[in-house]
Order: sequence, then C-alpha cells, then structure tokens
Amino acid sequence: MSTHTDAIPRRLVPFITAQGLKGNLSALPLPELLIQLRRSLSTGILSVESEGTRKAIYFHNGRVVFATSNSPNDRLGETLLRLGKISVEEYEMSLQQISHGRRQGKVLIEMGAMAPQDLWEGVETQCREIVFSLFEWSAGEFVFESTTLPQKEKVTVSFDPLMLVLEGLRRIDPEGALKGRYPDPGLILECIKDIDQTGLEPFEKHILAFVDGRRSVAEICRESEIGDGETQKTLYALFCGGFLRVRGRKLRAVGAAPGRDVTESALDAYNSMYSYIYRYLLREIGPEADTTLQGAVSELHATGGIMTSCRVTKGGIIDPPPLLAAISAVPEADRSLQLTNTLNEILYAMLFAVRKTIGADHEANILKALRPDSMLIEV
Repeated sequence: MSTHTDAIPRRLVPFITAQGLKGNLSALPLPELLIQLRRSLSTGILSVESEGTRKAIYFHNGRVVFATSNSPNDRLGETLLRLGKISVEEYEMSLQQISHGRRQGKVLIEMGAMAPQDLWEGVETQCREIVFSLFEWSAGEFVFESTTLPQKEKVTVSFDPLMLVLEGLRRIDPEGALKGRYPDPGLILECIKDIDQTGLEPFEKHILAFVDGRRSVAEICRESEIGDGETQKTLYALFCGGFLRVRGRKLRAVGAAPGRDVTESALDAYNSMYSYIYRYLLREIGPEADTTLQGAVSELHATGGIMTSCRVTKGGIIDPPPLLAAISAVPEADRSLQLTNTLNEILYAMLFAVRKTIGADHEANILKALRPDSMLIEV
C-alpha cells in the first residue's frame, strides 16, 4: 500500500509510517481498514495485537488470502473439530504425529481422517473466523506492512474484504464495540447509483430501500422493521461498503419542543451541526479531530462571558450542563441573543479549523451539507 498522502484518504494520514499503516482499532476500526486495503489493492500483512493475543490477515492485490492467530481456539485442528470433520481421538492422534514441519492438515489426510476438500473447507472457515473475531475488538494495536507474502502457506483462500465486512457486521452485537461509528441520527443518506448489490441480504436491501436522499437516519430507523440498533449497524455496513454516502443533515428548527426549554433546543440543534463537523473531520484526519476542534473552541475562551463555559466533549459537541448553567445567569431579555452569538462563534471557529486543517473545499462541503435546503429543516 502506498504511503504517499495523495494516494490514500486524508483521514488515514495520521496512521502512516515508513513501513505502512500503524494505529489502534479504537481510532480506525477493522471494517474501515479492510475496505481501504481492498480499495488500494494492497499486498501485505495486517497484524493486530491486544493483551497478548496476536492475529494477522494476509492480503494480495486487495483480497484476503490467509489469516493466523496465536489463540489456541483459532488453530486449524480446533476448527476442524468444531466443523465435525474429525473426532477428538483423530485430533489427538494427529498432534502426536506432527514433527519436522509437517502440517496437521496433511497428517489428518494421510491418516484417512478426512478428505482433501475437508482441509480446504477447514482453512477457509479458520481464516474467516479469525477475521470475524477482530470485529469484536474495541481496541488493539494494528500494523499493516506492504511486503511479499510468505511462500510456506500452500493452502490459501481468496476472500473479497467487502463480503467479509458485510458478514462480520451482521454477526456483531449492535450495542458492541462499533456503536460509536454508526451514522449520526440527523444525517441524510443517499444511495450510490448503479452499484452492484450482489451479496446483500434481504434485510439489507430492505434498509437500502428507505435511503432516498430525504429521510434521516432517525427516520429510517422508525420505518425499519429490524429495530434501531440493527438498522444503524446495517447503515454503517452499507456506508463502509460504499453503497451509501452523506447527502446532508436534517435538523429541527430552533425552538422549544414540548416540555423543553428553548435554550436546550437551541443547544441541541447546534450540537447536531458540531457533531456533523466532528464526524466529517474524523473521517479525514482520524483521532486528531478531537484536539483540532477542542483547540478551536478553547481559543474563544479569551472573549469571556458564557463562552468560558463552553467545553468540547468527545464527538465534537458542547457539554450542555456548564453552558446551560451559565446562560441561566444572564438576564432573560439578553439570553437568546447571547446564546445565539456564542453558538455561532463556535460554529465559525470549527469551520475555520476545518479550512486550516484540510482545506477550503472541505469547508465548502460541510457548509453545503448544513445549509437549509440540504438539511430539510423540520418545523
């Protein structure tokens, strides 16, 4: 995989090293990493380690061709046992005969314990399960190194990472490690035209049918028959796979919802915009998005007033309690104007930070997404 900054998305730049890519799955999850390696037709080894467990995925021209693990549960013999291809007695007997570099699969075939096609099926299942197990990891140091693959692996596979991503995400708990990467409820998504939907399950096509460029993620969840969590997870899978893209954002008009204060509603509306900016920046530059936006807002504290109570939390939003407490001390006649001015200053500061960090074109893209005709504001 090329390490030139113009050859890969800007968001991957923080993960570039002289050897390839390096980082943590908490900042760049496995599904997004697999899709990028697929798109760049990479050849090399993706290694991931957490708490002493090490797993590796081998790529050739963007396809997964092998996987290894130091976890006993991931070994070929254990996989063949789970598949019912061999008995416990045959498994133990094969272990006794492994010597001088002989592979367990070859020993089992020579013993007559299984047929050659069973070996290939076992290796395919073993590799897939190693990959799928990494979807459950919330963190783990990864390194991708572009290198010639070892020649000792004679029984290999050929998997499309896109299909692995779709199947891997189908398996995981929607409330699990990847929940923080799901599309924001206020986003409006649209389908990529003429994309091949081969490999999608009926429930995924069910969700895709609701994506019309006007419904928000929250509205799609309400329309869906599979529940909010599974719907958001499916939208994330379709977004990772390139079936969807962001068209804009839907916001409620700034005003008091039933039983809510106008100030809270206004802050919710602006936080929705801040969150969009954060997610956009996160896609482009990775974990530096947090410090970039926090720094932009902290520079405004010198202006005094209620601005000193504004703190950017994880996800790019302003922490409500300190700001709401500060605005409540402002005379009621001045409260709305001061709040609006403060929230607008934060918005401008974040947009300026985007321009400085990744360029005016990206700032324009965000402004286009946030403009009223793209947001389809509800009243």
